[in-house]
Amino acid sequence: MPSQSQTNANRKNSQQSTGPRTAAGKARSARNSTVHGLTGASPILPGEDPADLQALTDQYRVDLHPAGQVEDDLVARLAVATYRLRRILRIEAGYLDYRVRACPVPEIHNRDGVTDPLAWAFQLDCTQHNVLDHLNRYESRIQRDYSRCLRDLHTLQAARQKISVETKPKSKATPVPPTSSGNSDVPQEPTPAPPTPAPAT
Repeated sequence: MPSQSQTNANRKNSQQSTGPRTAAGKARSARNSTVHGLTGASPILPGEDPADLQALTDQYRVDLHPAGQVEDDLVARLAVATYRLRRILRIEAGYLDYRVRACPVPEIHNRDGVTDPLAWAFQLDCTQHNVLDHLNRYESRIQRDYSRCLRDLHTLQAARQKISVETKPKSKATPVPPTSSGNSDVPQEPTPAPPTPAPAT
């Protein structure tokens, strides 16, 4: 059991450490756990333009026509998933470019000069780091989320359209009088009036 003096000292010390106080410090602290931006609450990484995601979201709204908050939330998640899938492509291309530059093919493995540097970089990753395997797992998870959101959106929209059709009042058709032949689809031609006799002279 700690003594009363130790308890008091702990309380005093805890009051001196209250975390970041400024807005910049709080924003920096919120990004402490950000590694690659493929997971987490905020899809925007430092250095990225939030307008890019906003433009993508706006285009999804134009294409998918969400109605109500639930459908709009699903459309926003679709846009975020697409934004992250595009980031994976950038990470993969950038990573392989880095590996090709940082770890060129050793001469012993390229005596004939035909070894593909990209294949060498891929082989090194598979045997040492498995970065590309991790990227593939993130891509699969994000793709599943995208597919699930799109399926849910289509289900909601189909149900909404069905309700709209069922509640729409049916228009009353104007009956067409039957013709002499009994065919009501073809209106009868009017019978011309008899000619008026000429006045007597």
